[in-house]
Amino acid sequence: MTAAFDYEDMHHLVDRLTPHQVRRLRLLVTQDEELAQAAEALPPRPHFGVVRPRHAPALTLLP
Repeated sequence: MTAAFDYEDMHHLVDRLTPHQVRRLRLLVTQDEELAQAAEALPPRPHFGVVRPRHAPALTLLP
């Protein structure tokens, strides 16, 4: 059960990171030999400056 708890802890940690912190974490992961293999399996990231299509829904922030 420890692995399941670790997974949940990491999931919640990443959810609380700022965009800058996420980029830094991604950089750290790609620099680690073992973790970089897992990072290579991730889908490609969209490039900054990509415009959202008009038909795509915008994010809605709930109070």
